[in-house]
Amino acid sequence: MKKIKFITLLLLATLTLSFNACSDDNDDQTEESLIIGKWKENKTSLSDIVEFKNNGTFQYTSSTDSDYEEHGKWKIESGDKLYMLFSDEDEWGISKIHDVNSISLVLEDYNSEGNLDGEKMIFQRMNLK
Repeated sequence: MKKIKFITLLLLATLTLSFNACSDDNDDQTEESLIIGKWKENKTSLSDIVEFKNNGTFQYTSSTDSDYEEHGKWKIESGDKLYMLFSDEDEWGISKIHDVNSISLVLEDYNSEGNLDGEKMIFQRMNLK
């Protein structure tokens, strides 16, 4: 009887750990899948465009000069931190993802001291995936 209880408890512990491990992975995957697409920043005078691609790259286009484009790499870590590395930069820029859904993306940059800068950037999705 003790052997059956032990095996049952061991099985329950294994299943619990398996489900917990998967839930964190799914949260990150959801953030990553939601951010993929083309986004236009909502500003009063300027509206920059950034496109996050599913291969981990992005393309940035300036609203003031349509010929100006930047490329780079992106990744999401810790569920709410967006890392972007422009092709001409050596350090990753980090933004906090305050909200991302099928129509909007809200980011806030971290400054060089690692603190949030207080200015939220709001983007609207330009096209559906």
